[in-house]
Order: sequence, then structure tokens, then C-alpha cells
Amino acid sequence: MTLTVADNASTVHLGIGQHLMVDLQGSPIDPWNQPTASNAAVLQAQPSGVAATNGRATAQFLAASKGHSKLSSAENPGCRPACEIPSRLWTVTVIVG
Repeated sequence: MTLTVADNASTVHLGIGQHLMVDLQGSPIDPWNQPTASNAAVLQAQPSGVAATNGRATAQFLAASKGHSKLSSAENPGCRPACEIPSRLWTVTVIVG
């Protein structure tokens, strides 16, 4: 399963042992931060993730144990704070059962 910017604020269900990919497309002036999981015991980050210079951020996670975890990232405009444009937050709740 691959999550994108369009999946913001959603909830997904995984089985133990399944992999989850996050692929957030940004731009050089509005880059996404590396996606992270709130509960590493439930979703273990895999070593494939990158935050590229083109604003794109990817990450891969393994559903390691039952429970829930929140994936999150933020898109931060390159002109911040001078332009006062707020960051855009991205979160997805993952339930592993």
C-alpha cells in the first residue's frame, strides 16, 4: 500500500508483516519533511526513505506488531518565516491488527 498527500487525515488497516510506503510529492520551494511514525514498535521505519531536494519525501514502514501509530509529515514553504505562509501538516492513522 502506498499513501500520498491525498490520503491526509485518513485511517488505514494493515496486518502484521505488511509494508507501507509513503510518497509525498512537494516542490523545491515547498518541501515535505521525512515522514515519521509515532509508535515505532507498531510501525518500524525501513531504511529506504528519503527527503529529496525536489521537495519529495518517501518512507517505508513495516507493520511489526498489533496497535496503532500515527504517520506524520509537514510541508514547509521555503520562504518561511518571512512570507508567513503556514506549514501544511499531513497525518494518517495506521491500525495494525
